[in-house]
Amino acid sequence: KRRFLALAAAAFVNGYLMLMVLPFLAIVTILEKKRESMYLLAAGVIATALSALFISSEVTVRPWHFVITESFHFDPIEIIKHAVPFLVLSAFYHERRMLILLATGGLFGTFIHYNPFFPVFMIYFAGAMMIAGGKPRFPKSGLPAGVFAAVLFVGFIISAYQKYDPEAGSYFPRHDERTRNAVDWLEKHTDRSTVIAALTADEHDLALVMDKRSVYLGYIGHVGHLGLDWKPRHESTMRLYTSGIAPPEADYVFYGPVERTYFPNAVLPFDTAYSDDSVTVYRIGGKQ
Repeated sequence: KRRFLALAAAAFVNGYLMLMVLPFLAIVTILEKKRESMYLLAAGVIATALSALFISSEVTVRPWHFVITESFHFDPIEIIKHAVPFLVLSAFYHERRMLILLATGGLFGTFIHYNPFFPVFMIYFAGAMMIAGGKPRFPKSGLPAGVFAAVLFVGFIISAYQKYDPEAGSYFPRHDERTRNAVDWLEKHTDRSTVIAALTADEHDLALVMDKRSVYLGYIGHVGHLGLDWKPRHESTMRLYTSGIAPPEADYVFYGPVERTYFPNAVLPFDTAYSDDSVTVYRIGGKQ
């Protein structure tokens, strides 16, 4: 029962991953013909269908199946790079279920590119479980497999450092010391439900205030990726910084380094709530 409920809940946590899990469960059910597998498959199918209906009711711009229809193309290179180490490890360990999951995730990631991270996550999960729960294929499997896994681990640490190195600025979260005092002030003097109008120009020029408070419009790449209609809020944001007309949903206006870069002559007719050398925070009239 716990596994049944956990699997059903997983569909609402990440329905995209469940699209890989359902074929895996279907294959396991056919091969093993166990009642438990049938129940788990049924839980996954029902919960995924319900989550799809929920998404459709919230996102009106595109139907839920755009995840498949708009990202279907053949591109196996990225997924192969991640799957190869675990295919090598399968020579040392046998775990039928995880081999099936490895193949399912690999095929999904080869054809569906809505978010390539998640098929890669599935590949790594299957590989880790193969090592943790698999049976050695021959008596001395442990030593070569252990050496191979250690080499992979060292490579992972090196690549993780390169990717998350703050000096490289190639990943989130990013930080701008010039905005720290203003963001700290907002955190101390506003409620968590406060909405800040700020500007995100692209993935490099972000509204960093979103680390502490909700922003009226975040990175369009992420918003559009979820199938949400970002254009009305983008138009309202442009109107704010060009004409001084605030969107009704916003409580404060953030005018910091990014906003000054793109709208250096903005005239914002609101009361100043906070100001320093780099940032001015305006309180929209009538709001606390």
